[in-house]
Order: sequence, then structure tokens, then C-alpha cells
Amino acid sequence: MPATSESELGFAAEFLRAPDLFPARPAGEPWGSGRVRIDAIGGPYQFLGVDAAQGEFLRRHFAPLLLADEAGERDVPLRIFRIDPAELLEVAGPDWVFRLDLDPSPEALRWAGRRLLGRLDWRPELAASAWMPPGDEAERLGSFENVLRIAAAYRSIETGGVLLHSAGVVADGRAWLFYGRSGAGKSTLSRLSAEAGHLVLSDELNAVVATPEGPRLERMPFSGDFGRDVGRRQSWPLAGIFALRQGSAPARFSLRRAGVVIFLVAAMPRSSHPRATAAPAFDPRIAGAARRPRHRGQRACETDAGRS
Repeated sequence: MPATSESELGFAAEFLRAPDLFPARPAGEPWGSGRVRIDAIGGPYQFLGVDAAQGEFLRRHFAPLLLADEAGERDVPLRIFRIDPAELLEVAGPDWVFRLDLDPSPEALRWAGRRLLGRLDWRPELAASAWMPPGDEAERLGSFENVLRIAAAYRSIETGGVLLHSAGVVADGRAWLFYGRSGAGKSTLSRLSAEAGHLVLSDELNAVVATPEGPRLERMPFSGDFGRDVGRRQSWPLAGIFALRQGSAPARFSLRRAGVVIFLVAAMPRSSHPRATAAPAFDPRIAGAARRPRHRGQRACETDAGRS
């Protein structure tokens, strides 16, 4: 999930020449008349208003998740509109990290980033709109994925699940969830798990879904350094939860259930955090994940000052 910020310059001032002209409603000139429908947590989702090249790209990238183009009653629309590049500020530089400005309100969540504007409207049903200029394939992938990530983050909450910044690993048919602050060891643990022959779902974003049999961990169609290939929807029973931290030696400590819930909420992407929006709070079934075996783990970590 991209980093988010609340710009000191005001919402979208870093990205738009005239921030006051940010689209006030989900409207504009669509790129085309095409549609692409995919299956993902909280979906189906339907990209609307794409041109031929965008449609071909989406079908190729999300091939295992493609559904028939006919709209369904539960579909979440993701409308794609054009924006004139002249309306955007050029944001670049060797130290610049992609991030989104967020502006939540009772009516919608607006976001602005480099060459991407969007809004998520709550009513009458959840729907996303995005405005993007022409771009190469890499930029196109980033834009479409960010629209889907934000929509899925909120939609999953409505349907009894939650997206979490975490590493997800499957071993012997069961899933294990690891979360912690940046630098706590998620990517290192993912690399070591992959080297050991385990399936790494992602070292960035995973979904916990509530089922009658208990919580399950679901693979998402976007991730960090691991799990970049999009596969069909699949989930595994959640066997355990670990909160990672750096330490002088490997160790494991038990966590109380209340502590797990706090950590899970902290691991929610910033764009879906309850404090970031006036939308309804997430389904309390998220707490069901805290019934799994839960621990705080720590790993030895080298720092510039030596071993910490």
C-alpha cells in the first residue's frame, strides 16, 4: 500500500496546479467504453470507461481473476476518467517516495497522488472514481492497482474482512500472519520462508476474512517484493498471528487477545483506518482473528550502531 500523508500545503496541493478544482463528483471524460470485471476480496469489481489498450492490459495482468463482463448486483464500480497532464504538477526526485494525500469526509474519501486523483463515495453504494493522464505500462499498473487497493480496503470491511500490512506465509496447508512496523522484519522473514520452500503470499498486504469455520488468510492480487504474480483467489485457515519487533536474539512471547486486536487495527492500511474516515466502523468480526494462537516474536537485527 502506498504511503499516505496529510500535506502541510493543503489537500492535493503537492500534485494539482489548482487543488480547489479537484473533481467534486464522480464525473468526467472516460478513456473509452470498455469494462473489465475481476474477482477479489469484497468484489466483484468492475473497471468502467477504459480504452482498448487499458482493457487489454487489465485482462492480461488480472487474467486468473477475470469474470464475465456482465454487471452483477454486488459489483463495485471503478470508473476511470481522463485528466489533462497540464493540470498536474510534476512530482519527482531521487528521494521522493510515492504517497497519497487523503481527505476523508462523511460523503467520500478523496485521494491525490503523483499523476492520479481519486474518490471513493460511500452512498448509495460504495463506488470509486479515478482520474489519470496517459502513461506507460508501469505507471498504468500502479494507478489501476492503487484504485483497486483502496476500494478493496473499504469493501472488505463491509463484507467481514480486513486488509492488513503484513507478511503472509503458508506452510503445510495453514497460513501464518506476521505484522509489525517498517523494519521489523516482514521482508526478511518472507525471504527466509521462501528459501525454506514455503509459499509467501505477500510481504506487504494480506487479507483476513471471516468464515463460519474461523478466520482465513487470503492472497491479494497485489503485493510487495513477494507474490507479484497474480493468481486465482485462494485462502488458507489462519493458524497463528505474530507481531514482529527487532531484538538482540530470536525470542517468542505470548500476546493477550486485546493486544492482538490493537495490533491488527494498527496494521490496517492508512486509507482504511477508522480514524481516516467518517465511514462506518469495520465489522467487529475482525476480532475473531485474535482467537488464533498469537505471539510477539523478535529477531536479531544489525543496525548502523551494531547489534540492537
